[in-house]
Amino acid sequence: MGQFTSSIVHSIVWFGKDIVSRFSAARHDRDQWFMYNKRQAWWKKYNYVLATGLDIGTALSALLVTLVLQNNGFSFPEWFLNDPNGNVERFGEYGDWCFLGLPEKLP
Repeated sequence: MGQFTSSIVHSIVWFGKDIVSRFSAARHDRDQWFMYNKRQAWWKKYNYVLATGLDIGTALSALLVTLVLQNNGFSFPEWFLNDPNGNVERFGEYGDWCFLGLPEKLP
């Protein structure tokens, strides 16, 4: 019963995230359409600056996350697909619950 309830909650949460993401994308498209059609001078002047700023922000965020997670004192939590001890018998050879080896020869 617990696993069934967990999958229902998981589905509801992801469905909610999907709805929010779709509304955010629709709002972004609407705003871009409005600025391009109604305020074309502003759009031509600042659109590339805005895009560059967002790209730089994304790159800096990725760099920050990479540097923070490379700290040796940080340990990932153990969950059903992550074994910190490298126990391959429990998770398969490649850590993906696939206990079958690769075929020797492909036809």
